[in-house]
Amino acid sequence: MMPLRDAVALSLDFEPSTVTVEHGEFADRLKIAVAHFRSQRILKLNMQSRALSIPPALSPVWLPHFAAWAKARPRWKLPAPLAGLAQAKLSAAAKSASPGQRRAAQVKSWQHAVRVLADEICLKDQRAGLDSTIQDIARRVAIAAAKQSIRGPRGELTPQNIQRAALQGGKWKRPALKKRS
Repeated sequence: MMPLRDAVALSLDFEPSTVTVEHGEFADRLKIAVAHFRSQRILKLNMQSRALSIPPALSPVWLPHFAAWAKARPRWKLPAPLAGLAQAKLSAAAKSASPGQRRAAQVKSWQHAVRVLADEICLKDQRAGLDSTIQDIARRVAIAAAKQSIRGPRGELTPQNIQRAALQGGKWKRPALKKRS
């Protein structure tokens, strides 16, 4: 177990004790990890962390779970040791999964992948001072998903099914750009 913040630093091949929040890519990855951690409980939180109200960035996570989650991020490049840990975790999970569980994981993975793309697009727009509509974000996510060969269970993704199945109805929240003081 290690703090989520340290796991994010390792995903960038940084020494956790030396990285600061001012480092742009680290700050972006930490924001995405915390947002997904809060909204979808992807990472396993220690029950004591919730009881003690530990901030999500400092909450302990199991590194193999984090590595598998980080490997699924379309634009996150992981250092070889962390990628290997993720692959071992994913291989073990795939061997023990039933066909129904594998299909459910595939459906969740495309939805999750397009939410990550939506986060990245939204953060980029916010930095530029833009406020895009959900339809525009879904259209741009569909283009990015096609370029990265992200497909749904029925084939190529359209902006309409991205919006309906992954972005609207409380399934996705726009990430908030952290204001610097």
